[in-house]
Amino acid sequence: MLRLAQGVRIAMASEIPLGNNLKNCRDIKIESASLCEGFYEKLVRNDVFEFTHYYEVNIDNDKLWNFFWKLADSIIEKNTYCIYGLKDEEYKFSPIVKKEKIQRILAEYQYSLVGDGYLAFGIASQNDKGFNEVLVETFKYIKIWTNNPTNVRTILTDFDIPETPNLTFVDELPCVSVSLANPAKGIEHANEVVHNLEQAFNFTE
Repeated sequence: MLRLAQGVRIAMASEIPLGNNLKNCRDIKIESASLCEGFYEKLVRNDVFEFTHYYEVNIDNDKLWNFFWKLADSIIEKNTYCIYGLKDEEYKFSPIVKKEKIQRILAEYQYSLVGDGYLAFGIASQNDKGFNEVLVETFKYIKIWTNNPTNVRTILTDFDIPETPNLTFVDELPCVSVSLANPAKGIEHANEVVHNLEQAFNFTE
């Protein structure tokens, strides 16, 4: 079973509205789900952004941060931009800055970005060789668009993540997003994190 983020969990039967067909099939869907570490690969052709492969990856949440930056170090250019935002809202984009600067800024909010069910983040770059993007969705699985599948597969192998037929992602099941905000412990609400990131990236412009 995949180790989910603190801010993402499977819905209890009592949390599914009466009359919703998900309530009757909840246990069946969960029992038959392949909710585990694994990846899905798709060959694509996009002449506008020039990427050739698309991946979706489930990874145990305690490995997510390291996996994300291993990918970023491998396929993302030194000059790049950050993607960040809130669940069910249009994501924001930073100016193009040094990758190391993005890493420093995001590291300040690592706990919330990795765990809070309302936050998404990613990194992307484009040059004359093509387009690469690594995006952690709010449900904490990873989407990858790349023209460098060899490097992506190398990282997947390094983290022992297998190609998995019929892989299930948590948002295919009845699930709940949870905020990790705790002002008493200095953990900000997701919208405050997004605001702070926007301020930080505008300052670096």
